[in-house]
Amino acid sequence: MSIRVSVLAAAVLAATPALAIDLPPRKPGLWETRAVIKGRYKVIRRCFRQGERSAFVDTVGIDACTRSTQKPLLLEGYLMQAECRTRGYVLRGKLQIAGDFSGDLKGMVRTTVEREDGSTAPLRYMMPFTSVRLGECGTEG
Repeated sequence: MSIRVSVLAAAVLAATPALAIDLPPRKPGLWETRAVIKGRYKVIRRCFRQGERSAFVDTVGIDACTRSTQKPLLLEGYLMQAECRTRGYVLRGKLQIAGDFSGDLKGMVRTTVEREDGSTAPLRYMMPFTSVRLGECGTEG
């Protein structure tokens, strides 16, 4: 398994449908997310359109995730938990996220990735991240 699986785990958590509450919508536009994975920075720029979900949902399907919950935290932000099965893997994780959802977000993703058949030991990741809105879509080629 690669770091890419960890990034997919984070993406699936961010795309998980709400059961208890809905997260505020992210303001449409070009967003840059910086994450630390295994001590290395990963920078992703992505254009979010009105009402758009993560591309991961389009890939694995909305039914890939079960046992998902979202709830507000006492001080600030939200906690999301999910279990998703895709391509022979089980992704379990928690996402703690806070921010104004119009210009900045920050949080921590904790994931466990394992093969559905249990043939390998689970991998565990902690991934702090920040995400800022850079402007309108189309400003980045």
